[in-house]
Amino acid sequence: MRKLSVHNLILSFALIAIALITASAIFLYPLNLVDGSTGGFLSGFYRLGASLAILFFGFYVAQKVSVKQRKIYYIIFLVLAILAQLVFLLTFVRPVYTDTGYVTTMAARLIEGNHQWYNYFYTYPNNVNVTLWWSYLLTPFHWLGVTHYAPILPWIQMLMLDLGIIYLSRSLRLVNRVLSTIFMFIALFYIPWFMYAVFPYNDVVAIALMMGVIGSLIRLLSNESSKQKWLHGTALMLMLGIAVTIRQNSVIILIALLLTILFSKQFNFKLKSGLIILGVFFSLLGTVSFHHFQKVEGFQSKPTMVTPSVRYVNMSWNPHTAGQIDGPDSFLYSNFPKKERAKLITDELKHRIKELGVLGVPKHAIKKIAFMFSLAYSNEDMGGLQINRPLLKYEWESTPFLEFIGNLFQPIYILLLALAMLAVINVLKNRKTIDPRILNLTIFSAFSIVGIFTFHILLWEVRDRYALPMLPFLLLLAAIGMQLLFGLLKKRQETVQLVTNKFVLLSLVLLMASFLVSFSRANDKVGRDGFVYNSGFALYTENGDELVSIPGKTTVETGTFNLKSPSNNLNIDFSKLSKEQLDQLRVTLIRTDQHQSWTLNLKQSWSSYPGQYPVGNYRLKIENISTYPVKTDVLQNLETTNLQGPSVKMNQKNVKGLNAIFSFTDHHDTTWINRYVYIFLHLIFVALLLIALAIKRRQRIN
Repeated sequence: MRKLSVHNLILSFALIAIALITASAIFLYPLNLVDGSTGGFLSGFYRLGASLAILFFGFYVAQKVSVKQRKIYYIIFLVLAILAQLVFLLTFVRPVYTDTGYVTTMAARLIEGNHQWYNYFYTYPNNVNVTLWWSYLLTPFHWLGVTHYAPILPWIQMLMLDLGIIYLSRSLRLVNRVLSTIFMFIALFYIPWFMYAVFPYNDVVAIALMMGVIGSLIRLLSNESSKQKWLHGTALMLMLGIAVTIRQNSVIILIALLLTILFSKQFNFKLKSGLIILGVFFSLLGTVSFHHFQKVEGFQSKPTMVTPSVRYVNMSWNPHTAGQIDGPDSFLYSNFPKKERAKLITDELKHRIKELGVLGVPKHAIKKIAFMFSLAYSNEDMGGLQINRPLLKYEWESTPFLEFIGNLFQPIYILLLALAMLAVINVLKNRKTIDPRILNLTIFSAFSIVGIFTFHILLWEVRDRYALPMLPFLLLLAAIGMQLLFGLLKKRQETVQLVTNKFVLLSLVLLMASFLVSFSRANDKVGRDGFVYNSGFALYTENGDELVSIPGKTTVETGTFNLKSPSNNLNIDFSKLSKEQLDQLRVTLIRTDQHQSWTLNLKQSWSSYPGQYPVGNYRLKIENISTYPVKTDVLQNLETTNLQGPSVKMNQKNVKGLNAIFSFTDHHDTTWINRYVYIFLHLIFVALLLIALAIKRRQRIN
């Protein structure tokens, strides 16, 4: 009874967590969204109405398609999924900065033999292991002569995701071939999580390994051979140990798996004890091994520089935010020694909890849930994302396009959450008769979802990217729930026929309400900014040590770079220079394919220079016309050939690692949402309803 009560408890908690996330996905959106974001533009009416339309359409299409046709459609779908990924990889580009910038730049430095670590890694040592990971993984490419890794990183990460999906789907065949197909369909169709392929960090690595862990757990549970059980058990614990080493919050999944094994009936005492020991062993082995690798690569921890963990908790409970990372909070009391800083931040945290009060704490928790879980796509970590031609003509269109994708997939996200709840409810009701493998997978998923949810909502800072480890489990539960739902609906055909029209009417009413509620606001004027080109990024933790002075009578000139979309703003920061220093510099933007140039009128406090910069090839030239050196925030030496942006020459001589920091953006005044897009987002789901009704009518005639 004790084991059953533990299962009941964790399944109930998981149901509550998923229900709260679902409510958030229907009614809320992150409170920091800039004015004009359509993330909160399409209301709960739209989200619910579209979700019902998708469900209704999916059920009747699945009924209509024969077994033979399913195989054909499945192949067509796989081809379309591959084409979609290729289009994504060829047109979506995200510049690196902050965490991704430091990690990829330091990884390249290590590959090229530079073992002088940035201060950033002493402040945030949790990012050292992922830097080592990428340096080891990219070294073979360096042997082949590759010196610029940004173009290949998204392809590597997309391959990791695909391999994880394929392995988990193939493993699910041991349970049920239909379930395997459903999971493959959902996982490849759910585009929002593929966007992180252009985010070179540790998240994609971790979730790919998670899918490997789930797949190996299925194989372990499906095998009768003791040898095979130990083989798959060792493999899954090894993958989880690597995940924990590279992405520390994967320890939540490790704990979830160990608890699943501990309270499961499908493992004898010997296997149960052995797997728990292996889980702890591989996690410790990974930590110790990478600690050794850190020393080999020249990294020696400086405990006094490490950011206190309480800083993240304090940010989490800032009453003036939604619990996300906050600039002032990030550097709060940073001028104090670590122990004293930790004490001051702890006092600040106590003050914040007191300020929130009994009612304020749950209200703040709701804000955190909304920020982390309410949207189907990334709201926080895709800043600067570029979507190139031929997909989009102008970069200012990137944000509306992403919001279109987000609005299109929001009802799908809600449906996946609802299906996941159905899977959990089914296990709660039929625990004794259900397939033991489904039981264990659901329990493992429940522990994982509850762990991620409670850790971030009750303790840590939130950001939507931190929900990624939950996605493999959510998609798995959704696949189980979808198979269960379609099975239940087929068994109750008469009831389905009776209530179908009511659900169709409800969906149409909700979509119509959504259309009417916000249609008048579609023409509201807003400004949009697109990122056309990025060179370099600011190393904010290095105290200017990386910055390079321009000697007197010296010309600094970049190599040729290409603007693939028009720009109306050049961002380059000379704002900290005195008037005398500005007078020493002459900055010229040269368009090389049209023999056209712009001389910047440098002014104090200016960091951007408006103008009309068409599509074409450019070079940037900075001349120090005086005899005195000038140090700016524009020129830095990264001591690696892996640069974001063009190479830089000083007096016509190449200098390895020399990098200029500037960017081109495109500001455009437009409407809050394109009226045609607004109409399309509603009509497409009305069309799904009409198609489903036509299929239903034909079935009745036949």
